Formats: sequence, C-alpha cells, structure tokens
Amino acid sequence: MSELIPDPEHSDQYIVANAAEPFLGEQVGEAVLTNVHHESQCQGRPCVVHRPSDHHMRTWRLNWRGDLGIFERLCQHGVGHPDPDSLAYLESIGREGFDVHGCDTCCRTGLS
Repeated sequence: MSELIPDPEHSDQYIVANAAEPFLGEQVGEAVLTNVHHESQCQGRPCVVHRPSDHHMRTWRLNWRGDLGIFERLCQHGVGHPDPDSLAYLESIGREGFDVHGCDTCCRTGLS
C-alpha cells in the first residue's frame, strides 16, 4: 500500500498509513487527512503529499503527527524524524522549532 492514497470521492482527503492522534500523539494506525491543499498550491516546490523531494529519508515510512501538525519519517529503529519537505514548508510560513525531536542520528545524511 502506498503511504498516501487520495480519496477518489473527496479531492481534499488522503488516507495515510501511519498517524498519531491530535491530542496526545498516540499512534492510531491508518487515518484520513482532511482539508489537504490542492497540488496547484505547492507552487512548484517540494511537497510531502504531491511532490516529495529526493531526500535520503524518502523511502522511510511516512507518519502524520496530528498532535504537532507535521509529517515525519520513521527510521528502521522506529524513531520519528521530521520529514524535510514538511519541515521546510512549516519554516516558510513562520512555524519553527519542529526540527527538535528524539533523534538517533538516522536523519543525518548517510547515517541510516
């Protein structure tokens, strides 16, 4: 299964294979993301949903953190690392500090 599946009946909804609920961050498994922007709004820049960049974590499992409002990638050890495309977007709109995470250094290029 692909990690993000568009809902054919609702253009602003996607099913994500891994997600944490929005209050305490408890993993809930599959979830429906609503109010997802249209791909024309990506404006040619990398986008986790529509146009992921070719970063070294791209093949890792994608996880939606409903409690933080950010996508992360789960390394082989199960540690969540902020997805670079998600992080770049948040920083571009003035939401900073999401790069802080419980890290096992897998997100550093070449150390996975």
